[in-house]
Amino acid sequence: MKKVISTRDLTFQGQRIQIFRDLPTEVVKRRAAFTLTRKILRDKPGVRFGLLYPAKLRVSHNGSERFFTDPEEALQYAERLFGSAEEE
Repeated sequence: MKKVISTRDLTFQGQRIQIFRDLPTEVVKRRAAFTLTRKILRDKPGVRFGLLYPAKLRVSHNGSERFFTDPEEALQYAERLFGSAEEE
């Protein structure tokens, strides 16, 4: 795995491919807890967001940036800005 990671340009049949390590089950669950928040934020003007490892949501909106490790706090923030997912 270390050799694959150290290889910058890995190709197969002329196509560039990327290989990522598997995430531990606990990390996958923690990241999945942000799914509803990400759904609310998707396609909103002026919003950029992403998940940082292991499970921290970064949200940029109108020049300010917020970080969330608590999915419930992130959901409340998104709903305050844009309403709930059910309203969409």
